[in-house]
Amino acid sequence: MTTMAEFLESKGMNYTVAKEQAVRVNSKGEVVPIEGQFNLVRSTDEEVISPGSVSERYSTTWPIKMCEPILPLVAEGWITQDKGFLFKRGSYEVVSFEMNSEALDNGGKIAGEDWKLWVSLHNHQGGGGGLKGSITGFRVVCGNTAAAAAREACFTIRHTGDIDENYKWAIDRWQKLKVAVKKLSERMTIFADLTLTPDEAVAALHTLYGVKVGDEISTRTENELNFAIAEFANPRRGTFGRTGLDLYNAVTATNSHYSPKASKETENKRLASLYDANGTRFKLEDAAVSLLEAMVA
Repeated sequence: MTTMAEFLESKGMNYTVAKEQAVRVNSKGEVVPIEGQFNLVRSTDEEVISPGSVSERYSTTWPIKMCEPILPLVAEGWITQDKGFLFKRGSYEVVSFEMNSEALDNGGKIAGEDWKLWVSLHNHQGGGGGLKGSITGFRVVCGNTAAAAAREACFTIRHTGDIDENYKWAIDRWQKLKVAVKKLSERMTIFADLTLTPDEAVAALHTLYGVKVGDEISTRTENELNFAIAEFANPRRGTFGRTGLDLYNAVTATNSHYSPKASKETENKRLASLYDANGTRFKLEDAAVSLLEAMVA
């Protein structure tokens, strides 16, 4: 079996991160320290990877260190190393592990459908965001990525205090992966039982995009909204224009597949927006989950 260090090495992520004194040039042209401020520096190339400086209270972590507490789940066969990403010039690290569907109830099916599921670790090196854990799903029939729906498995740890102890505590939640996946399936089943007319779906999508019917909106927003409306009933991607689940899948389809004309967005930027809780795509999906939960309450 590939070791964690070997896996991270293959992804260019087997490094450490250190705090180094931040400096500035004063009016005399002298390089002087900025009191109480530090840059985060990557060991492999000595690049500063933090978007800004951090304080003395900031606790560092890095890919190999943040993966250590999850190693028992790998050893037990629950999850397998799969992908590693460096976003935002290296300041946003994501490591994902595919879940073993055979170890889950109903083979890991979500609301009776085939999904692939991942445990994902997210780390923001400075700039806010902290260290996060989540379950990411991939609905096979349509190729949609779902990053915000498995709320029971999510945690966030700030980069202060004893980050290692806090992280070990958070990982304990993932010893109950079956429960988290079951809750996700139950949520999707409830959405599937919610009947929606096309007009109700259009109204809900307008709410999610923050516009009212008849409002003047940008061409970009209008095109994306129209794409989402069309995805509410797109049998090719497994939506049939009838339920709350169709609405949810319309949102994830838009997040996963819509691209404005002449867009310069790279695949990495799209993925970062999907995974990052501060990303516009993650926020749209999260808002859709909240809206649908309010509709069935």
